[in-house]
Formats: sequence, structure tokens, C-alpha cells
Amino acid sequence: RPLLLVLSGRPECQREVSGSLSIQPLAVSRLSSTDALELVRALPGGGQLSQRTAARIVDAADGLPLMLEELSLAVTERAGASARSQLFLEVPSSLTESLDRRLQGLGSARDTVDLLAALGRESVFPILEKLSGLAPAELEAHLVRLTAAGLIVDQGGAHRTLVFRHRLFGEAIYERLPS
Repeated sequence: RPLLLVLSGRPECQREVSGSLSIQPLAVSRLSSTDALELVRALPGGGQLSQRTAARIVDAADGLPLMLEELSLAVTERAGASARSQLFLEVPSSLTESLDRRLQGLGSARDTVDLLAALGRESVFPILEKLSGLAPAELEAHLVRLTAAGLIVDQGGAHRTLVFRHRLFGEAIYERLPS
């Protein structure tokens, strides 16, 4: 029976595959400025950004969808609807700066996201619960906050798997941990 399998990876990860498989590589390039602007406008609050602010986001993101999303969210999360058009100077210049802004608003949940980063890309709730030393209700409140901030995804399951929404988030947080 025919099977369609879609895999993604960086170009340096391509491998020779032999046998009866028919492989069709598809190179995915960065988004054009037009497509990037369309994506920014489609994000929550993006339609209310000034043309100048949206253009600055598109320029800084260089066609990378993750950057477009993160920079747009960094701008729209920090402002009310009435102030969004005035935020040209508030656009973060990098993913790291955008992540820093998001981490600043976490309060005590910052320790939990740091622990998750130390544990790696994904962790299970029982391990996190044991290592955090937090009361279950407090840990749950932290996880709700981290999920709402778009940093982690609670995948559920028998042991409740917690995963960073993007690998780069976990890596960037881990790099900031004191040695």
C-alpha cells in the first residue's frame, strides 16, 4: 500500500537512502517580504500594528516564520490595542531579546522554566514535580503560566510529557543558566 511520509531536517542532515524508496527532496526557503507581512498581519494583534512596525518585524525576522511570530508577539503582548501602532521602537532585534522579554514576565515560574531547560527538550511531570520541590498546586500554576506564555506544550499522556514549543527556546534558556 502506498504511504506518504513527510520528514523535515536541515540540509546537512540529508543521507543516502537506497532500496525501493522514492524520495523527493523539497527545499523550503525563507518567506518573501510579502508572505512575511501577511503572516504578521494574520497573528493575534498583527492586524492592528502600524505599517512601519510590521515592516520592522518583517525586516528583523529575515523571512523566518518562528522569528516573525516571536517578534510580533513580543510587540503585541507588551501593549494594549491603543498603543500598538506606536511601538516601532519596541520591536526586539533578535529571538534572544524577544525571549528575554517573555521570561521577565514569568515571576516565580521562571525557576520552573529554568529547571525544564536543564532537563532538556522534554520532561515528564513526575520528574519535574520531584525536582522542583514545589507544592503540586504551585507547580501546576507555573505550568499554566508557561503554557500561556507560549514556551511549553503539555502533551499529556500517562506521565504527562512537557515539551518546549520550540527547541530553540529550551536551548536559549539553558544557555542563560548559571554554571
